[in-house]
Amino acid sequence: MSTQPKQLHLAGFLHASHPVIHSHASWRLPETDAAGFLTPEYYQSIARTLESGKFDLLFFADVLCIADQYRGGFDYTVEHGGQSATMLDALLVATVIGTATRSIGVGVTRSTTYFQPYDLARGFSTLDHLTRGRAAWNVVTSASDAEAANFGLAQHLEHDTRYARAEDFIQAAYKLWNSWGVDALKLDKERGSCRRSSRTHATRPPRPGADRCQLSFAFAAAVSRCWQR
Repeated sequence: MSTQPKQLHLAGFLHASHPVIHSHASWRLPETDAAGFLTPEYYQSIARTLESGKFDLLFFADVLCIADQYRGGFDYTVEHGGQSATMLDALLVATVIGTATRSIGVGVTRSTTYFQPYDLARGFSTLDHLTRGRAAWNVVTSASDAEAANFGLAQHLEHDTRYARAEDFIQAAYKLWNSWGVDALKLDKERGSCRRSSRTHATRPPRPGADRCQLSFAFAAAVSRCWQR
C-alpha cells in the first residue's frame, strides 16, 4: 500500500464573459467593476489568484451562440445578461493570461463540429508556444441548432455523428501537430537554413471521418456515453 500522500488537483472553471455568468446579484454591488470583463487585467487578475492558490489549470467553457429559448428568446437573454450573451474568444483571452502567469495550465474550449482541424491546430500550437507549454484543449461537439445557424447550417448534427466526427477531428489535428518534430526548427544563420528537413513532413490530414488517436493535452469536460470507455 502506498504511503505517498494523495494530491488534490484543482481546475478553475471560467467564462470569457460578463460577471453575470456566476452571479445575478454580486455584479451589481458598487465595488464590482461590471465592465472589467472587456479588459485584459480582469482575466490576468483571476489567473494570478488561481495560480497563487496552487490551481493546476484554469479553463474556459464556451458556446457559439446566444441562447434563444428562455422567456421569449434572444432579447431576454441579452437584456438580463444570460450566460452566452457576451462571450469573447477564449483563445485570445488565454493568450493574455499566459503572459501574466508562470505555471498554471490554460485550457480553452473548441468545438470539433464548427471548427476545422488546421485552424484549431494552428491556434493551439500558437497558444502552447506563447505559454511555454501550458496550453490545453477542452474538446466539445456543441449542443444546439442555434450554433448550427450561426455557421449557416439548418440544424445541429445528431449525437453519434458529432462524436464520430470529433474522434476523427482529433486524429487530424494530431497529424498536423506531429508534422514538425521536437527539434525541427534549426535556424542556422550561417547556412541560411531554418529547419531540419528530416524532422518535418508535409501533411494533408483527412477530413473528419477517418482513423483514431489517444489524447495527451486535450480533455473533455462532458460526460457523453461515446467517450465513457
